[in-house]
Amino acid sequence: MSSATFLARVVSGVVLINLFIFILAGLSLRQSYRQFQQGAEITTRNLAQALENDLSGTIRAKDVALFAMVDEYQRQRAASGVDGPSLNAYIERLRSHLPQFDALRIADDKGAMVYGTGIPPGANISVADRSHFTRLRADPDAGLVFSPPQMSRVNQKWIIALARRINLPNAAFGSEQSGGAFGGIAIATIELEQFSRTFAALNVGPHGIVTLRDDQLGIVVRHPEPEKIGSVVGQRSAPPPLREMVQAGRKSGTYRALSTVDGVERTFSFRRVADYPFIIIVGLASDDYLAEWRSVAVRLATLVVLFALATLAAAFLIYRNWKRQANSVEALAQQEAKFRTVADFTYDWEYWQGPNREILYMTPSCERVTGYSAAEFAADPGLLLRIIHPDDRPRMDRHLHEIATCEDGALVDFRIVRRDGAIRSITHHCRAVSDRNGEPMGRRVSNRDVTEHKHMEDALRDSEERWKFALEGSDEGVWDWNIQSGEALYSRRWKEMLGYAEEEIANKADEWVNRVHPEDMPSVMANIQDHIAGKTATAVAEFRMQSKDGSWKWILGRGMVAERDAEGKPLRLVGTNADISARKQAEAKLQEKTAALLRSNADLEQFAYSISHDMRQPLRMVTGHLQLLERGLKDMLDQDDKENLAFALDGARRMDAMIVSLLDYSRIGRKTSSKQWMTSRDSFDEALAFLAPAIKESGATISESGEWPRIFASRDELTRLFQNLIGNAVKYHAADQAPRIEVTSTITPQLWRVSVRDHGIGIATQQIDRLFQFFSRLQSRARFDGTGMGLALCRKIAEHHGGRIWVESEGDGQGSTFIFELPLVPADVAAGDSKTEGEQHES
Repeated sequence: MSSATFLARVVSGVVLINLFIFILAGLSLRQSYRQFQQGAEITTRNLAQALENDLSGTIRAKDVALFAMVDEYQRQRAASGVDGPSLNAYIERLRSHLPQFDALRIADDKGAMVYGTGIPPGANISVADRSHFTRLRADPDAGLVFSPPQMSRVNQKWIIALARRINLPNAAFGSEQSGGAFGGIAIATIELEQFSRTFAALNVGPHGIVTLRDDQLGIVVRHPEPEKIGSVVGQRSAPPPLREMVQAGRKSGTYRALSTVDGVERTFSFRRVADYPFIIIVGLASDDYLAEWRSVAVRLATLVVLFALATLAAAFLIYRNWKRQANSVEALAQQEAKFRTVADFTYDWEYWQGPNREILYMTPSCERVTGYSAAEFAADPGLLLRIIHPDDRPRMDRHLHEIATCEDGALVDFRIVRRDGAIRSITHHCRAVSDRNGEPMGRRVSNRDVTEHKHMEDALRDSEERWKFALEGSDEGVWDWNIQSGEALYSRRWKEMLGYAEEEIANKADEWVNRVHPEDMPSVMANIQDHIAGKTATAVAEFRMQSKDGSWKWILGRGMVAERDAEGKPLRLVGTNADISARKQAEAKLQEKTAALLRSNADLEQFAYSISHDMRQPLRMVTGHLQLLERGLKDMLDQDDKENLAFALDGARRMDAMIVSLLDYSRIGRKTSSKQWMTSRDSFDEALAFLAPAIKESGATISESGEWPRIFASRDELTRLFQNLIGNAVKYHAADQAPRIEVTSTITPQLWRVSVRDHGIGIATQQIDRLFQFFSRLQSRARFDGTGMGLALCRKIAEHHGGRIWVESEGDGQGSTFIFELPLVPADVAAGDSKTEGEQHES
């Protein structure tokens, strides 16, 4: 097991143990947290319920007192009139029985405080503007009415007022009825400080709160108050969970939220106070009831960390002890591996033979060399001799006799026959080995397979013979240039080529450099540098060299790098020189003849143009006079004379058309627009525009498909090419059939191909060869007019653009397909003789 693997396992074990402990601790803390949270929820619910019971009881007692005051007030009023001192004494007795009440008072129908406790003598205190007074005055059936928290006008304290309506006797019945006239209100007040004292008696923790809110969630009283009594009275901001539950009509509930007053997180429980418009809310602060839980969590986390540190320390001690043991084992393994590396991975077939010729060890390479495994040799030591080639066994017998009488190593070459029958050449070396005490341990034998080396020696020997024969029989001179030293070797033929004897040329590269024509040297060296840089497979150049007699000979030189150093720099160049002077002279003569032929063709074209142009003038005169004769002698000629005159006029017109065609032919490449980069589709569309009348007249339908490239061409000539091909397809069709023509444009990597297919009269296969000749007509003039020059023009346009044109047809009545191909980049553009497409755009 490797150190990394063992360490990974130890670390994995420690991690798993600690992960298990962490999970247990986490689950324990989570369960404990839930228990504390549930405890807080139960506590708040219980406190809220207790406060709700207490508050509802207090309100009911107040209401009973209000009923008693109203009854006493109405009784005295019905008897002999209200006795103020007696009524005040009655009210004071009621208040004394209810010590939690602040005051009990009666206000008349004008809102003036007239009876009750705590009213200073002669005081003019009115509650006419209070909301509970105005409501009871307006609504006889209002029942018990609560005021919002307000400042008492009697003692200047924050209070809540509970009030009931006092009705005057009903005139119709002579008694106080619920529907009688308004006679004032009975009021019982509770100081907000009384609520605070009640809330303070509850244990809600250092940061807990108790809040009384009205049914609109306005704060009535809060304990503890942030500042002083009444500082938050009337605030209606409430946590969203409370607002949602109250709006949903719930009478109680528990939630967790941040206080809208002080921002402290608490767990709250609320309850509606019976049927009264109040909500009691008790909240315990999370920091209070979770303080003990956090203390437990810290202690537990500390124990978990200590446990993790302990396991890490234990893991370190275990790994260190294992590492010491592993290092000892590894040291032994390395010693073994060194031996095995040397022994098992030797390329040669080696073995150790004991004193009794038994095989003590043999390298696995024996199987690669012989086809037999080491186990087979160990089991059968005699196999070592049986695989030796029969012709070489006497040599091996002598070797074995020699090593038996000498201690030094011995070498011998022999052949073996492999298991598969192949014969391999072996170089055998052996020497005696002994232990530290000098005791013989047998012999160490090394066998090397030298079959390929033997083959290379034989091939090299044969190659040298063939090379020597080739040099002697070849007419080329050979050179070998050492770039580093500047030395060069030149064959005898190389020297004879320039008229020198063997000893007249030194073995220096300068001998070649000094004889190359100065005008040719830059291009020759550029070719050599391109080859050295790897841009060309061989360096090939044609150049002139000066002979011994001072004349210049044209030489074709070929060379290539024969050797490079470790960094790839060339060390040697080898190559040949061939005398091509005779070929150059023939090429010069051919160029002269070609130039003369081009001049002759140009002269012939100019001559044809001039003749055609000049012939039209007399021909027009002949035609004109014949027309005059036709009009002047129209009534004097018989039918034969008229026919003869018509033949003459028709011949003159046809002659003029042929001359015009000949002029058009001679203009191709001379009088048409110059070549430029253009969109091929433009010429196609222009040709269709020229042919529009004929297309409409014949009812022809023309479809096109494919891609239309940008090409370097003459716009006029390309338009004429389309016009002639499509015009022929429109013209040559059966009389009872409208022409149907399909034009297809395709692009190959080098060529643009266009095919114009019709479904017309077709072409006889034996007539196809003469179709593109001058004045070649395949149909009679009576059926189709024309000069027979249209397709000859098409051929010259295609050839002028470096392309070709041909026709395919299955015979008469089978339709025809005319196809032309033009190069996408003509040769003159590729050679740099014309502007590139980008330059055309810029210009």
